[in-house]
Amino acid sequence: MNETVCRVWLSLALRPGGTCAELFDHFGSAEDIWHAGADELKLAGAAPQLIRRLEKRDLAEAARIVGFAERYGINIITLSDPAYPDLLRGIPDPPYLLYVLGNLPGSDDGLTVGIVGTREMTGYGMDCAWRTAYGLASAGAVVVSGMARGIDGVAAAAALKAGGRTVAVLGCGMDTVYPPEHRDLMAAIASSGAVVSEYPPGCPPMARNFPVRNRIISGLSRGVFVVEAGEKSGAVLTAAEAKKQGRDVFALPGRVTDPSSAGTCRLLCEGAKAAAGAADILDYYSGICPGLFDADAFARSICSSEPDEEALSSLGVLLPGERRGKRASRPAEREYKSEPATETREPPSDPRLREFLSLVPDGASVCADSFAGSGYRTEEALNLLSILEISGYLQSVPGGMFRRA
Repeated sequence: MNETVCRVWLSLALRPGGTCAELFDHFGSAEDIWHAGADELKLAGAAPQLIRRLEKRDLAEAARIVGFAERYGINIITLSDPAYPDLLRGIPDPPYLLYVLGNLPGSDDGLTVGIVGTREMTGYGMDCAWRTAYGLASAGAVVVSGMARGIDGVAAAAALKAGGRTVAVLGCGMDTVYPPEHRDLMAAIASSGAVVSEYPPGCPPMARNFPVRNRIISGLSRGVFVVEAGEKSGAVLTAAEAKKQGRDVFALPGRVTDPSSAGTCRLLCEGAKAAAGAADILDYYSGICPGLFDADAFARSICSSEPDEEALSSLGVLLPGERRGKRASRPAEREYKSEPATETREPPSDPRLREFLSLVPDGASVCADSFAGSGYRTEEALNLLSILEISGYLQSVPGGMFRRA
């Protein structure tokens, strides 16, 4: 029996937000849990509802998900894996299983800061989010966001423009690009950092998913910076999760009469640290965590941190006042087969993806091993092929092959 399939089966039974520390302390592996009877599960501390789901022992859905992940280069990691981020492992309710496209930051990767905010950003919010993310990334910090419209998208794009690493945490499965206009942004993030989700392929971006997702954004971060937020918004909920996890919460001061600053003003009243940008955040961490970032690199970046609207538009990030895109793109088939693009598209904005795509000949099918002569390792090529497939530039064909869409 495949332990990875059993782990995915267990995660489906637990559902996002569920924990299984007691079960693993008792059994030691997902396969042992799969074999356990109701009495033994009850003895291990499993709730009655969970026992009923576990007793079904249906591995078919889990096997399909594992097959999808293998085809598209998505890593499946659990709490017991060395690749699981230490910061996230330490929160009260860490996700048991993560789907990862790209590479998550490790314990030696320095400072990680979450940047979140409203989808309906102002020009002031866009400017502050860009400057902060650009400065942090220039200093070597990893920027974490939810890849949502507005502040999240700007922060991720700015980190990429600075040549830094960024992580996006989704509230849906990896087979869905949400919001749909962030297709190129998602590909660029996966190429230089990671796109991560607790939700399995096939899970749509439902509203109830995002509050659960928020604890992962804060859990991956040493601190969370809220740029603009309504009084009752997802960004404020992320800040609340950060406080529960013992993380630092920073907030951008704004006018008390602006609806987009109501949440940040409230956070400041409740004890959040006021920050005007990257300099304040880095100054705070230089005192308590020296050596986590490159202060000289940050100083050099200040003169080149103006928001780049062309870069934002090329990645699909909407500017203040621009209309939202179409509904989230969803695969047509339940087996999570990505829908090929039918329109003529510009080449990827990410130079690395653009160069790799140029190696794929028109009308021919290629596999990960096809690029060894061009200096790409098999696992590196598979990751790039997967990103280009999810972004709509390639489509998969039988036999583990890819061709231009």
